[in-house]
Amino acid sequence: MEKEYRFLHFGCWNNLNKNNNLYGVMKKLKEHTEEFPVKFVSISGDNYYPDKVKSPEGVKQKTIIQERLNAGFDCLPEGKFEYIMSMGNHDLETNLYVDGEKETNCHILRSELAKRSDICLFNSKIIKFGNKVTLCLFLDTSIYDESDVGEYLECYKTFIDLHPRQFDNELKLLKTELMKTPNILDTHQFKEWVIKNVHTDTEETPLSAAAQSMDEQSVSMAMYTMRSTGILHPVIISNSRTELLVLFVRFLQKQYIKKIINELLEKGLSIENVIMFGHHPIVCIKKKEIDEKSFKLKLNSDIHMQFNEFFQSGIVSLFDPATMPKLPTYYYLCADLHLYQSGVITILPLPTNNYPSVTRIHQYIVGTGGTPLDPGIEDEDVDKMRGKQLSDEIVDYNVEDKNHEFGFLSCTVSPDHTLSFEFIIAPVVEGESCPVKGGTKKYKGRKTRRSKRC
Repeated sequence: MEKEYRFLHFGCWNNLNKNNNLYGVMKKLKEHTEEFPVKFVSISGDNYYPDKVKSPEGVKQKTIIQERLNAGFDCLPEGKFEYIMSMGNHDLETNLYVDGEKETNCHILRSELAKRSDICLFNSKIIKFGNKVTLCLFLDTSIYDESDVGEYLECYKTFIDLHPRQFDNELKLLKTELMKTPNILDTHQFKEWVIKNVHTDTEETPLSAAAQSMDEQSVSMAMYTMRSTGILHPVIISNSRTELLVLFVRFLQKQYIKKIINELLEKGLSIENVIMFGHHPIVCIKKKEIDEKSFKLKLNSDIHMQFNEFFQSGIVSLFDPATMPKLPTYYYLCADLHLYQSGVITILPLPTNNYPSVTRIHQYIVGTGGTPLDPGIEDEDVDKMRGKQLSDEIVDYNVEDKNHEFGFLSCTVSPDHTLSFEFIIAPVVEGESCPVKGGTKKYKGRKTRRSKRC
């Protein structure tokens, strides 16, 4: 008889700088996995938080405390399961301080990769019972954060440089596709093609000079982007360090997912559920403290515009309702907001979709892995935001559950691919902490309302 499949999920965890409950969450995680065996533990980013330390001049500087970073990773319990760890916005930060000096080489990310080899840009798991599957897709979502992605590009480049084999298949595809395009076979020919064929009326920098200054990697990404989109804007040439790398990473992720889904469908398997894992919520209700007595309440999202386009064109469009008896049910597990919040998001189709369809995503926000919690959401807050619309496409977010405690999400897939979720509370452990060389601040018991590609 087939057994059910279990896994756990959380994020926003490795923070030993101030009032935290990292030790309590790790203790509960160890106890839970010993009592209820799981296949994997998903950690959706923010795997370290820099501290704010005063300089000799009295200026607060975001500072990496290496001993605390290491101690948090050492606190992760091991067992008969694997970790699948994604990156959040804090993991991609650079230009911070280490030992009083400013670093510019993605010190956080490099330190995390030195501690764990299972940190991925994107990844997948296939849960199969009979001829039906539940597909788990581990995504990078910082690449869809339009306002801040420019600050993360150096660390994306660092990750790609440190994992060349991870992208072998994509680069082979690039070479195959380029061979179909006459006269664009190498760096020199590509630059000549750009100078001859790409024009713009207002050029702050001569296009020829911009093209000639492109390095080999930028040329490869530009050619790949051109083949995938059919266009090559001059802005991509002149801003190859920003626009180009963003498009390249987004396209790699979309191609990776398309390949997995198409292979499953070609085998005649029925994809019952698609569970996406990312760092940023698609949308959430967030309460921001203005002062000790007042809060600002809002629907919040850092990624919804670009992520929605990716979700609909890169995932939903691969399932044709005209030929498929049953479409998948969609789930999204994330973090970033430091509390537990679950609900259903209703999304209208993009104008470019071939068929009209309203899509619903069951979202679970679990940014409760140990870092100090955000202000809690009350029932009256949910009522105030009911019916609010985030954008023209994301028309509704209905909160179904919430909790202002530390903990993690337990997820069970039954043999008939029914999914069940339970938030497991990790009690605050006072007077104990993950051991750090030189000491760390402990939780003071403040009252709250409470497969690998790497």
